[in-house]
Amino acid sequence: MGDMHKHIFELKKHWEENKELEAVIVDMSNDGAPNQVTKPDIEEDQRRWLIISLCLHNVVSPALRTYVRPIVEAEYKTFKKSHKIDAQQFPNYLKKYPPTKKDMNFESINNNKHVLKVNRKPDLANFDFRIKDAVDFSKLFMQTHMAHYTGFDDTCDQSALLGIIANMDSFPQLLKAAADKCYCQRTEYYFKPKNRGTKPMGSRKFHRLGHSQVPDLLSANDSSYQEHDNAPSPRSSYS
Repeated sequence: MGDMHKHIFELKKHWEENKELEAVIVDMSNDGAPNQVTKPDIEEDQRRWLIISLCLHNVVSPALRTYVRPIVEAEYKTFKKSHKIDAQQFPNYLKKYPPTKKDMNFESINNNKHVLKVNRKPDLANFDFRIKDAVDFSKLFMQTHMAHYTGFDDTCDQSALLGIIANMDSFPQLLKAAADKCYCQRTEYYFKPKNRGTKPMGSRKFHRLGHSQVPDLLSANDSSYQEHDNAPSPRSSYS
């Protein structure tokens, strides 16, 4: 974990010291093309957002994919054995996630989202409720528009990874809390653009994210977390 932690802050230092990108943007603005900016106004707070985004995409996400897969697969196997979720049909299917009692989103798998609605409500009788693998199982915890990934690979982005960790019960509480905080910061940037230039993350908050929450997520790639055979087991309430 130490090397990855170091990589994050080297990335931040590199960005702060590197003026080449600014020069490239200036050159682009002077090439005569219409509607080009005349000055690359990259403020300090915008740089912080960019560093956070780069860390999540290039450092945190690859580590999380390695960590998430075996835990989701283990939980899928447990449910497959206890609830026969690979063969379930309407109306006898697992409607709620036992540990949290939250509804499972079957619209996100098996093209169920394309089934025509009846009176503006999902036509559950025509849904395919069979959960064929661990990837589909993880999608039950996603909003439909977030469940487009095809595996625990590059198609599974930051948002999906953080959502899986935050919503599934088999992950350690420390990691779930860190994932939730990182997801909130990511949402703040991507979906509230008006906040980007208004100090959305002060220096203390950024420091906390760098020294606490991101390392919590990166520790997923640490040997202490990679003893998958000893990963947190599903609770007895699953059965």
